[in-house]
Parts: sequence; structure tokens; C-alpha cells
Amino acid sequence: MGKFSSAHPAYEGIQINETPFPYSSDLSYFDAQYGALSNSKRRVIWTVWFAAGTISAGFNAFIFTSILRNREIRKKPYNLFLLFLMIPDMVYSGCGAIQNLTNVITREYGSVGACRFQNFYILFGFMGNVYVNMLIALELHRLLKTFHKRQRYIPPTVLTVAARCLGSWFLVATIIACGVMIFPGPVVFKPALIGGGTYCHADPWDQRSALFFFLFAKAIGLGVPFFTTIWVCVDVWWKGYLPKQAVPTRVLALFFLRLLVVFLVFWLPAIVLFVPRNPWARFAGITWSYIQGVASATAMLSKEDVWDCVKEFSL
Repeated sequence: MGKFSSAHPAYEGIQINETPFPYSSDLSYFDAQYGALSNSKRRVIWTVWFAAGTISAGFNAFIFTSILRNREIRKKPYNLFLLFLMIPDMVYSGCGAIQNLTNVITREYGSVGACRFQNFYILFGFMGNVYVNMLIALELHRLLKTFHKRQRYIPPTVLTVAARCLGSWFLVATIIACGVMIFPGPVVFKPALIGGGTYCHADPWDQRSALFFFLFAKAIGLGVPFFTTIWVCVDVWWKGYLPKQAVPTRVLALFFLRLLVVFLVFWLPAIVLFVPRNPWARFAGITWSYIQGVASATAMLSKEDVWDCVKEFSL
């Protein structure tokens, strides 16, 4: 496992051991996640993640810059939602690419500090993205419901969009801090080098911490935005809110519905793949989450004004 092991002098609550994979059947559910793949296999995984993270971060940064440099485009509230949606993807993919490249070069997982940092940006990337998607879904629901009832729709201001998104990120930061995931010492749940020794992520280590982890962190951090987004999609379909005429409201709604479909298609399988204690399932889940960033950014190009400013920036 290299220098980052349970004997590390700066251990400070990071859970890790060197149980080889595949694990023996007598390991508990909590212990089974801390085994290790061989160094050669870990380097292959890190190389794949470096490539996927670089592509995702670069593609998102290109579209983000294209929108940001065009004042007329970026001042539209719905386009500001897109900017906030891309930031967690860029943080997650960009930091992941840098850290995985470092692991490949040094042939080992870096340090306890790197573990805490990775734990933070993974959680921010996941939760920050799903909460902005939830905010988009709720605003889309309000738009379609208002249009369906033939009432006047007042779009959110730029300041309102910014306040909602930043507020959701504050909630995400609170959830992260409640687990004491970037500070020394385990309190509720702690960073752990898991996935065959390939990445760090907060995980419960016993039944008490699991209760808090799943009922608080997972329920609020992922469950609330996921089920809210699913409810919006079902409610829009069930009540026939989507206009049948080719009006601007329908065009805008279809665009954001495409984003929500991409969100559900990519994030749901990624989360399911995190349930097994198999490092190869975790590898597939994280790889799929990197691809999500590319798919989401690609879907944004179907919005006409975004596509126009990207073409302009490319010339």
C-alpha cells in the first residue's frame, strides 16, 4: 500500500488496512470496504480516472468560459443555473484528475491530507450538483404549473438564483462539517481509503455511525434532492403540465427536462454501484460519475443561446 498505511504517524482517524481483495467471507460489512488491490491494478484505475476527469473538467470549463464571457447570455437567470451546475462538476473532475495523476506518478496514494481533501471535493461535487439540479427542477415545475394555469410567470432574478444555489451549497458544507470529515479525529463518520485503496470517502465504521450516516448525511445530502427531482418529473407528466404547442415555454422546459434526465440516468446508477463493498463496482461508479459531467455539459449545448456563444468562442 505504500507509505499511506495504518502505521502512518499522521494516522489521525483515517481508516485503512491492508486486507487483500477478494475479501474473506468472515469480514463484517464495515471491514470489507478497507481491503487493497495490487499497486498495478490501482495505477490502471487512477489512469482511467485521470483521463476521464481531465476530459470532463476541460469540456465543462470550455462551456463555462463561453457563457461567462458573454454578458447577454450569463445575465439570464436560467443560464446562471447552468453556471452553478457546472462548478461542482469542474471541482470534482478537475481535483480528481490532478490527484489521480499524482497517484500514478508516485505509484501510491499520497497522504492523509490528500485523503481529507479528496473526501471534501467528492462530497461537494456529488451533493453540490444534485442540489442545483433540484433547484432547476423546482423552478421548472413552477414555470410549467403557472403556464398551465394561464397565470403570469415571473422568472427569478439573477440574485435570486445565486442566493438559492449558494444557500444549497452552504447546506452541503454543513453536512460535510457535521461528519467532521475535513478536521482531525473521528466524531460521527470519517474519511476512509476505500475502493481497493484507490480513493478516500467518508464512510460509517459501525452501526451507530451508519445510522447517522444514512439517516442524516445520505438522506439530506442525496435523498432529498433526488426524490424531489423525481417528483417534479412525475408530477409534470401526470398533470400534463408540458405544453403541447411549440411555444418558448415548451422549448425551455424540454431543454431542462433533458438535463434532469441526464442527471437521473447518470447519478442513480453511480450511487447504486457504491453500495457493494466490491472495489470494481466502486471503480465503475466513479468512472460513470466522471462521464456524467461530459453528458450534462453536452446536453447544455442543445440550448440555442448557449450553443451560439460556444460557437462564437470557438472561432
